[in-house]
Amino acid sequence: MTRNSKIKNKLKMFLAALFYMMAMYFSYDQYLSKIWGYFGFTYHQWSAVEYVFAICLTILIAVLMPIELEKPSSIVITALFLSVYVPAIVVTLSLNENSIQKFGWLLIVLGLSFGGVCIGVKREAKYRWNFIRIRWQSFLIIMTLTWLMCVLILVYFFGSTMKFVGIEDTYIQRFASRDIDVPGINYVQSLFINGICSFYMAYGLLCKKWNWYLLGVIGCIVVYAITAAKTVVALPILYLVANHTFNRARHLNPKIWWLIFLLGFVIVISTLTYNISLLAGLIAALFMFRTLAIPGLTFSQYYDVFSVNGYTWWSNVKGVSLIIDVPANYKDDSLWPSLGLIVGDRIYGVTDLNANANLWANDGVAAAGSFGIIVISFILYIWLRLLDRSQHTWNKRFVMMAIMPFTFSLINGSLFTSILSFGGLFWFLIFAFTHKLGHWPQELCERKNL
Repeated sequence: MTRNSKIKNKLKMFLAALFYMMAMYFSYDQYLSKIWGYFGFTYHQWSAVEYVFAICLTILIAVLMPIELEKPSSIVITALFLSVYVPAIVVTLSLNENSIQKFGWLLIVLGLSFGGVCIGVKREAKYRWNFIRIRWQSFLIIMTLTWLMCVLILVYFFGSTMKFVGIEDTYIQRFASRDIDVPGINYVQSLFINGICSFYMAYGLLCKKWNWYLLGVIGCIVVYAITAAKTVVALPILYLVANHTFNRARHLNPKIWWLIFLLGFVIVISTLTYNISLLAGLIAALFMFRTLAIPGLTFSQYYDVFSVNGYTWWSNVKGVSLIIDVPANYKDDSLWPSLGLIVGDRIYGVTDLNANANLWANDGVAAAGSFGIIVISFILYIWLRLLDRSQHTWNKRFVMMAIMPFTFSLINGSLFTSILSFGGLFWFLIFAFTHKLGHWPQELCERKNL
């Protein structure tokens, strides 16, 4: 890529990020504060200082983040920028006129820490692990047997509660599945949907093997009948959209700036038409409110709760709890160690409302305030470097599609939980310790060996 093309792409990123940030602010004013104000989206019109503050923080990451979707770190950084970082800026500054005084330092630390991650992952990852040589056909047999075993285990334990329900009965079905208390069953369910099923959907779409894609879809249906999780239903659709996006791209690595522009337009159009179009209203509710605004709101909510009641110092994380004692304010709390339930109770007064939050709120702000943001950003950087190195010889499209569940789990979950339960560790081990699949889709479909 020539210097002039790099400058042009950075300028496009600059304009796209600015448009996206302003689209979110427009939607906050015209949609969130009017429809969801009772949920905590109070509206304060920005002053000139707040405009400058928001623009500077947004542009800081826009010029540092990758231009193309070319490796795991680029897709994770893009998802965090769109769904967590910009929403955190827009929502936090829109809450009240004292937002900069109260949250300004946290947002600055977030910007600098995220910027450091973007700079760090730009270095080329050359080190590779390839310790196991296994035939591709043997690998497929192993994955298929694992798929079948997971289905049998899940049906055996959850068969009596499995049911297909509508949106209004989602939480009833979810609580019914929680009554099944079997050690390790949640990890089996998570491995199944975020590892095995993701593998089949990515592989099936990439190689146009629809029977393999169907195996992944069937797995999603089984898990939905257990948990009624909307994200499980959306996963096959996300894979179709991702595959279509890659197919439409002129080359293997699609530019990120056009995706930012596109999502900005979706926000604006759905905001303008949410009250006259059922589809637009659904997009506004699921995309703007649920996917973008809530991760932005939890950033300030977690600070409001844990800066007053005491930081967790990561004592809620399994393993760390063996070294660090539970803070005194939480030792007798029946909701511990679920930080989402604690925030739901303290903010909304509802003990069964789980206000899940992204890694910077959950593992950062709640753990140690601004210092926690720095620590978890550094851990994120280390993990992204490991992922980039491990997949170095694998097919890029397959890798980026396979890790989508892990990527999206960071939007509303802990980094540690995402690594252990949402495919992060699973795919790292697969990529790192098996022989390569070629760099091009046709090689992935035609090669017999890993």
